[in-house]
Amino acid sequence: MTEKRGARGALDYHSLTLPSDRITLGQMASAEPDLFCRAAVVSPDVLDCDAFATRSFELILAEKAVAAATGRPDPYPQHERRYIIEELLHEAYLHYGLSSGIHETRRLAHGIETLATKRAGGPKIG
Repeated sequence: MTEKRGARGALDYHSLTLPSDRITLGQMASAEPDLFCRAAVVSPDVLDCDAFATRSFELILAEKAVAAATGRPDPYPQHERRYIIEELLHEAYLHYGLSSGIHETRRLAHGIETLATKRAGGPKIG
């Protein structure tokens, strides 16, 4: 983002605590052992790890929430909020043991949105 840090509506990614922060390297290695062998660790394919994709979609969800709360256009209109939560994040959270079901995934996603808008200085999300 090109906005100044701390400006209203700007999202400081480092201030967000996300569910994927609880994913350990051990969980990643168990879930995707082929990415954690010696050859894969020095390969660009290591970027295909689901944990990195999960983190990316959490940040996309956060940015969408900030945009909605501050009246700006959706920065990722190609990614529907419901699909991000109920398909992408839900599958990943189950995979890594971060959620036990869709209701918990929705609660975690709501927490991401609430924290992001709060940190960006936008109104609360109900």
